Amino acid sequence: MKRTLLIISMAVLLNSLLAITPAEVHTKLVNAYNRISSFQASVSQTNNYSSLKRTITYQGNIYYVPGKMLMHFTRPQIQRLQIDNGKITMYDAMSNTILRGDMQPQFAGMNPIQLLQEYWGKSTVTVTGENRSNATVRLIPRNDPMIREIRATISRISSLVQNLSYTESSGNTVTYAFSNIRTNERIPASVWTYRYPADAQVLNQ
Repeated sequence: MKRTLLIISMAVLLNSLLAITPAEVHTKLVNAYNRISSFQASVSQTNNYSSLKRTITYQGNIYYVPGKMLMHFTRPQIQRLQIDNGKITMYDAMSNTILRGDMQPQFAGMNPIQLLQEYWGKSTVTVTGENRSNATVRLIPRNDPMIREIRATISRISSLVQNLSYTESSGNTVTYAFSNIRTNERIPASVWTYRYPADAQVLNQ
């Protein structure tokens, strides 16, 4: 009996030591990203289209410096999303189309690096799970016409996002998984340039 009580007491103590509040998660998250001058990682983006009952996963890399972000996917085909000081360029190899224009509010969710920061203050935030390595949070935006829910897994060691997903009002879900994360390393200038096909159709917003 005493041994059972000891085990229960140790479990309660361990849980109390692990417990972290949404405010603590946010503070650590903000501090971690404020220290970042550059971010690069392998990224997997999975789009689930609920109405079509279809899921597609893209594999590639993400690069970020303040004011600029690039997601370049190579599988299953080339897709490129680049945001540069308020301008957006999207390229889809399948349709051989380039879309250029000013950054619109609906594209905010395409930047997983800034998505949590943008929505944290206007959402109800709960910590839904945690262990020694990670904490998982759930954000329910208040009166947002576009996003219904955001979930993220954040490293308790680096305070960087490991996985992030958001569910749109339509029910469609986009999920990002980051690996091989490197911060504050020089990103070659060549990363930000790309030779688009000469016959690509260009659409300007």
